[in-house]
Amino acid sequence: MSTPDERALGAGEDEGREVEDSGAVTPGDVGELGGGEGVLELRGRLQDQGVELEQARRMIERLERRERINELLVGSDAVDLEVARLLTEAAVEGMDRPDVREAVEDLKRHKPFLFRRRDARAGAMPAYEGGAGEGSAEAAAERASESGDRRDLLRYLRLRRKSTRGR
Repeated sequence: MSTPDERALGAGEDEGREVEDSGAVTPGDVGELGGGEGVLELRGRLQDQGVELEQARRMIERLERRERINELLVGSDAVDLEVARLLTEAAVEGMDRPDVREAVEDLKRHKPFLFRRRDARAGAMPAYEGGAGEGSAEAAAERASESGDRRDLLRYLRLRRKSTRGR
């Protein structure tokens, strides 16, 4: 417990709390450690700090690259952001000169299903494009059977409905 005078001077404020040693080498450490052993210990601590600094730099680079990848993928309308990001990160790490924009463009070219289409015909069912002289329901049925295309199937169903109503 501190006295009122000590509290006024700021003494005892750290009482009950542990002060964490950051491990940083300060000029005062040289005097405390003394002779040759102290210098070796300081060099070891300095080397450890250099390793930690390099690890921190690499982590910052990875996080900045991930942020850039996310920005480009969101801007490109990626359907599954996580999968697209993992594939892009793998591509960037395999490059001699990492280029995130190039990796995203390459992913769009080789795996377009990971991105939404931006054209006008991207809807589930495009508008019906039939017109006069549509042909017979039998011909439409055959074409739908061969192509497997939904539009051909719908065309056949319309023609069949039309022909049954007219009877």
